[in-house]
Amino acid sequence: MRYWAVAASVLGLSSAMGGVQEPTPATDAPLFTIVYSADIDGYLEPCGCGGINEGGIARQATLLKQLRAQGPVLAISGGGLGGIPEAVSAMVNALATMRYDYLIPSAADLEICPAVLDEAASLGIRALRRAAPSSAVAPEVVEVAGLRVAIAGVSLPPPNSRGLL
Repeated sequence: MRYWAVAASVLGLSSAMGGVQEPTPATDAPLFTIVYSADIDGYLEPCGCGGINEGGIARQATLLKQLRAQGPVLAISGGGLGGIPEAVSAMVNALATMRYDYLIPSAADLEICPAVLDEAASLGIRALRRAAPSSAVAPEVVEVAGLRVAIAGVSLPPPNSRGLL
C-alpha cells in the first residue's frame, strides 16, 4: 500500500529485520496508526471561527479512543500548544490525559514555557527537542506493533530569513 511507503520515507519506518512490512492481503487493518497533531493553540473546544468548525480537545480525545479500539496508536504532538504559559501547561496535561507518546514542542512553546520538556516528561510524555536543519538529527527509535519507528523534530527557518535556526 502507498501509505506504508510514505510512512517509511517520512518517519524511517522499518521492521526489526530492516524492511517495511506490508499489511497482509487478508485484512485492510493497519499494523498501527500514527496520529500527528500540532498548533492546538490552547483550544479546549472548537474555535468558533466558522466553516466546518473542527477542533477541540474533546474531539481529539474521542478520535484517539476510537483509533486505539482498532489497534496500536503512536500519538505525536508537534507543539504549537498556546500563547501563554498556562495554556501550554494545560495542553501538556491534556496530551498526557489522551496518552500522547511524544511531544516535539515548537520554538514558541519553549520560549513561552521553558519547562515544557520537563513538564511533559513528568507526565509520561517523551519530549524531544527540535533540531535546526543544518544540524545532525539523532532520531529516537521506538517499537510499535513489532516495527521500529524513528521520530525526530526539525525546525525550519522563519519565512524570509537568510539563515538557518
